[in-house]
Amino acid sequence: MFKEGGCETEFNAFMDCGTKGETGEGSFQDCIPLFESMRLCMQRNPAAFGEVLKDVDELARTNTEYPPPPAQPAAQ
Repeated sequence: MFKEGGCETEFNAFMDCGTKGETGEGSFQDCIPLFESMRLCMQRNPAAFGEVLKDVDELARTNTEYPPPPAQPAAQ
């Protein structure tokens, strides 16, 4: 699907990052920009990724597994 849809490179980079995170060779936090890059690529081709994109967009919107760090209080 990703090869035909034109997002094979982005998908492979994201998956490789996830594998490194699982084996301890990297951090899952490093995968967030790669996920976003893959998602943006998928958005450029809704004919190929329409159904999958709904799930991916929902995951991006509600990501709670690896939330960003809490906002720092403003300096006074």
